[in-house]
Amino acid sequence: MARIVVTVPPRFAPVTALLAGRYITTAELSERWRYSEQTLRNARATGIGLPYASLPTGGVRYRLDEVIAAELAGTRGALSVYRVALELAAMPEVPEALAKVIVDRLREVQGLNKSVPPLTPEY
Repeated sequence: MARIVVTVPPRFAPVTALLAGRYITTAELSERWRYSEQTLRNARATGIGLPYASLPTGGVRYRLDEVIAAELAGTRGALSVYRVALELAAMPEVPEALAKVIVDRLREVQGLNKSVPPLTPEY
């Protein structure tokens, strides 16, 4: 298996550029993606997953721009209602009314409020 190579869609490049140089810990990534820290350690040990930086103290850091790029590309991370809404917005064959019903149902199942993120792919 190979490392994840994340290509940032051009429309998200400004967002990821703002985050260049910021890092998060294994614990923060674990909480963000709802993966155990052991899962992330195993991914590093087997050479799969996101690139990371090893600190002289033994700690590990992940670049936040790469984490977000992987999430936006749909290659890693917890599947959120917002990510589903983005994916539905990028599918012209899915009517907006149907996309809204799907997102509303997901929010209901997850116990979230009814406000829905914008269902337009242009950001």
